[in-house]
Amino acid sequence: MKFGTLADNYDVLPFPMILLDKNFKIVDWNNSAVNVFKFSKDEAIGSYVLDLIVPERVKELQEFKSTIKNIAHGDYTELINENITKDGVKLICHWYNKIMYDSSNEKFTLSIAKDITMENVYHRQKVIYESLISQTPSMISIYKDFKPIYVNGSFREFSDRLLLEYNDDLRNLLINLNSEEHFDDIKNLSNNDSLAFDVQLKHGNKKYYLHVICFEILFGNDVHHAIVMNDFTKINKMNESVEQSKKTFD
Repeated sequence: MKFGTLADNYDVLPFPMILLDKNFKIVDWNNSAVNVFKFSKDEAIGSYVLDLIVPERVKELQEFKSTIKNIAHGDYTELINENITKDGVKLICHWYNKIMYDSSNEKFTLSIAKDITMENVYHRQKVIYESLISQTPSMISIYKDFKPIYVNGSFREFSDRLLLEYNDDLRNLLINLNSEEHFDDIKNLSNNDSLAFDVQLKHGNKKYYLHVICFEILFGNDVHHAIVMNDFTKINKMNESVEQSKKTFD
């Protein structure tokens, strides 16, 4: 069996690459497939790939069945589906499938997998976070490597109204909040810590009183910083009025 293509060097490639015969029986299984799916070459070769690393419920999905038919017909296909390792660990893989012919003109399927499990977790977490924070009246911005990746509507509306610059980086936001001295404290936050401080801003003839909370959150394995601001201007003015009234009566 000789291909004279990328498949000749597939054992050194950093992603799982599998050769299948026309019946989807595994003909070859590279080292990365061993590392990802935990089946040795001896265990994998000769096995049916659909029985080895595809959960039963996935095999019943219509989209999966259609893709298998397309592969059998010789079409180039891509598919994202759940797989399972020898240890029972569930993975999400993006598969790229292409028909190849060896020097004897025998047909094989070359299947290349990209493990996107953590990308999928990250995406789902991001969707949940964004759905939650988009609906809150608190002003929230999320930073990765101190660069903004998400700003909710409340944050954007307030910042635009006060001409605060927030699209550059976290330090620049703190400068706009007259709070640059907190940048190093935020950098040194650990997973269970938070930092809170109050800010007074003046814009035109108006004064604003903000309560700012900073903490770390995880998207997948990546650490992000969340900045939550609440506008206490009205509450502060009420307190000032109460204090003034007390002084008047005294």
